[in-house]
Amino acid sequence: MTGSPAEGSVLERISALAGRLSPKQHRLARHIFENCVPSSFLNITGLAAAAGVSESTVVRLAYSLGYDGFPELQHSLRQIAQEQISSLDTYPLDREENSLPLYRKVFNLEAALLKETAESLSEETFGRAIGMLQSAKHVLVVGTGPNRAIAEYFSFYLRALRPDVTPVTALDLELTHVLKGQSPKSLAVVFSFPRYPAATQQIAEKIRSRGIPVIGITDSALSPLAPLCDLLLESKMRFISFIDPSGATMALMHSLLIGLYLADPAFAKKQIRYFEDEIQREKTFLRPDLDIVDLL
Repeated sequence: MTGSPAEGSVLERISALAGRLSPKQHRLARHIFENCVPSSFLNITGLAAAAGVSESTVVRLAYSLGYDGFPELQHSLRQIAQEQISSLDTYPLDREENSLPLYRKVFNLEAALLKETAESLSEETFGRAIGMLQSAKHVLVVGTGPNRAIAEYFSFYLRALRPDVTPVTALDLELTHVLKGQSPKSLAVVFSFPRYPAATQQIAEKIRSRGIPVIGITDSALSPLAPLCDLLLESKMRFISFIDPSGATMALMHSLLIGLYLADPAFAKKQIRYFEDEIQREKTFLRPDLDIVDLL
């Protein structure tokens, strides 16, 4: 059974039929209209939950908009999303003075992104992130593909500050074993930047299905990761080439780690002393006389 013979994009159809939708369909349609890109990455269960309606409401809205079902509605949403995110926010090198050497132009980009990221972060949001990192029973740090390196960096230093930290860098059978022991008292920190690895998105969906809170670190509220997050931290991105500019992300991670240390210095020092003693025992570094605990 097909609904009214509407034409145009999903947003155009919503605008045309808004006055004829039921209250629940109107609520869903409004959510889609205001969150078009994130909605395009959700399955029917996720979209219904995000809008606070039932899955049957999603199906009925699809019919009302003239689609044969949810898959066709989702395809229309993804076409709009693709148009919005297929063109990465670029930083052309010729915007800088031509007399500047290349490395200065790249450094200028990183400096600009550092400033934008710092200005987008609120003290309240930062404080909530520290509290979640401190109180979680177990922390999963997720990053796949090009984001794997930053996830491994963050998990390495987070392990020095608190116990029970597990890096998750692939969508595989090992993830099944990891998730088996998790509960809503756990926490996931998920890194996802353009072009947004599909594996990361699937891992985040599995994590959320178990009721585990998610801190998402991504470039924008339009990121497909955003709808899955309990707390969103934006690390701004613009591109000179295919390489992710990571200065702002590294500074954000550094801030979170220092913030976690300062939340309970006595506990953190105890954890770091254990970490340092293990390093010294294993003779990991060439300068054993440099004790990192002495830096604190």
